[in-house]
Amino acid sequence: MPRRSFPLHTVEDDRFPSGPWTGYYQHVGCRFRQDMDLEFRDGELRGGGIDSTGRFEVHGRYCEESLEVIWTKTYHDAYEVRYRGFREQRGIWGVWDVDTRSRGGFHIWPRKPKEEVPQYLADEDEVPVEVGAGPGECGRAD
Repeated sequence: MPRRSFPLHTVEDDRFPSGPWTGYYQHVGCRFRQDMDLEFRDGELRGGGIDSTGRFEVHGRYCEESLEVIWTKTYHDAYEVRYRGFREQRGIWGVWDVDTRSRGGFHIWPRKPKEEVPQYLADEDEVPVEVGAGPGECGRAD
């Protein structure tokens, strides 16, 4: 299946830059890398990427006031994963879940050209804390 490409636009708020993002999600004590091309525009988030499970599309929302970001990661011809996090200095931290079956933490950040995964990622012991239940100010991911 061909990879869907989304046009990327520049946004004035550099906290939510469109373009390549990288990071990881945690599952059963392990970290799994994920790479994405994301577009942040007018409160909407969309894009796509790849991780150890396969290729996926991203659709959701972000809120510049609360710094909350929520999205759904949809694997092609498979299942969906809900993400909810908050933008802070070193990226977006939060939790993901698949119904009540599985959940874990994640961390993503804008990737600079030719950037490898930062060394602090290998040494980091901090696990994202669970964010509160229910939709935030920006509503639910579509």
